[in-house]
Amino acid sequence: MVKISRDLNSEISKLTLDIVRLANLLEREGTKYAQTSGLTSVHQYMILTRLLYHGPQSISSLRENNLVTKQAMTGVVKKLLEKKLVTTAKQPDDLRVTIVTITKLGREKIEFIRPYRIEGNKQLFSPLSKEEISELSSMLNKLIQHMNKIEE
Repeated sequence: MVKISRDLNSEISKLTLDIVRLANLLEREGTKYAQTSGLTSVHQYMILTRLLYHGPQSISSLRENNLVTKQAMTGVVKKLLEKKLVTTAKQPDDLRVTIVTITKLGREKIEFIRPYRIEGNKQLFSPLSKEEISELSSMLNKLIQHMNKIEE
């Protein structure tokens, strides 16, 4: 284990809390955008955009991409099914695997939200320069990849 100075430990603790606070604020704002089209959470929006841009996905793949539990993902997919925003089917060569596909209505919801999301994101990140946004994105991706490796 790496020994960390008291000052650095304090800074890391503050940073961790700030990241959690930021995530909560972003989720709150994302949910507002999602609600403009009748979705109930930013998680529903995230799943639909993943399906739109990456094609049909297994529930397991969606879960891994969104970093949530299987139960949470199954619940979100169930709500999307009820709203006819996705369809599900068993994978023919492995009936244990459920494949989720976005419907035309699901695509329409994402297209409806898009202008709100784009403008909202511009506003939320307006205090940062393009370079700062790029650097922050790089650092966050590096931490996410590292933490995913730790969990494996």
